[in-house]
Amino acid sequence: MGIFSTLAKFFKKVPSVAEPLALQEPLKEIQEKVPSTVQALSEPKTLPLPELTTEQLAIREKVWELVLTTKRLVESDWAIGTREEKHQRAIIALSSLFEAERLVNESKFINFTFHGRDGVIKTMTSAMRKTQPLHKPSSDGHRLVAIIDTETTGVEDYDEPISVGALLVEVSHPKGEFLGIVESYHGKREPTVEISAGANAVHGMTFADLKGAQFDIAALQKITDSDSLLIAHNAKFDRRMLAKVMPEIVDLAWACSIHSLKYEWSRMTEGKRSLDAICSTLEIERPSPHNAMNDCLVLLEVLKVRAGKTTRSQTLMGRLIGSAWAPPP
Repeated sequence: MGIFSTLAKFFKKVPSVAEPLALQEPLKEIQEKVPSTVQALSEPKTLPLPELTTEQLAIREKVWELVLTTKRLVESDWAIGTREEKHQRAIIALSSLFEAERLVNESKFINFTFHGRDGVIKTMTSAMRKTQPLHKPSSDGHRLVAIIDTETTGVEDYDEPISVGALLVEVSHPKGEFLGIVESYHGKREPTVEISAGANAVHGMTFADLKGAQFDIAALQKITDSDSLLIAHNAKFDRRMLAKVMPEIVDLAWACSIHSLKYEWSRMTEGKRSLDAICSTLEIERPSPHNAMNDCLVLLEVLKVRAGKTTRSQTLMGRLIGSAWAPPP
């Protein structure tokens, strides 16, 4: 039994406030991990009322009001509303609980414990992170694009991602002129399968390097969800690997700088399409091969190159934006 169902069992229902939709599934996952030992929420106990001053009574009522606010928001319908409303709701629930605790600790005359506190904090903190506002282009005619790269335990179906780089950039549309980096993320993850010798030879990472590490999925989602186009150098592979930790990634649009730019590479690199060969031919420095974030930055430099011979030509980024596709699983 999760925290919300437990609270609903013990608490008298308070009219709910609209809550946002996309949290329903993430919260379900979180709820399953939250202890179900939530006890009834009782009114704060104090000294006998006649002994309380007017100021103390006001503090007592404020604590109760804050606790009820937290309760009402936690219990409310998380299948309704916008992402922004959802984010704000989680912030208010947490801040109300923390303010109630502060008043209790400072008052010295209120004896009150919110049973299930840790579960509420865990759930609302995750909700707040998962609903953080997404990035938007700074103006019309611009577009946000996420460049993605992964390092993995190997290339087989059972292999997993152990490092991911994600670079959210703003570009003009349709020419694809680079305008700036909006946000980036580089994380590592301890795998559940062994790292193959071949993969280790490529990226040099060992299980000891990854012990205890986990991806910040919320940070990744903020980048991938801020635009509908993801770009990778071998998108089919990166999409398959990321789907192991982010299943929804397969539903997004991708563009592949290996396959979608075949014609450009035939002219510019004599058909060579590995990132090493492309960088060597275009004289783009690649200081750290097979580092997920460095590969994202290098691919960005590659995609800044113009597809034609004049400054009016579309960039390779612009070509990719115009050829978005969803690679087969």
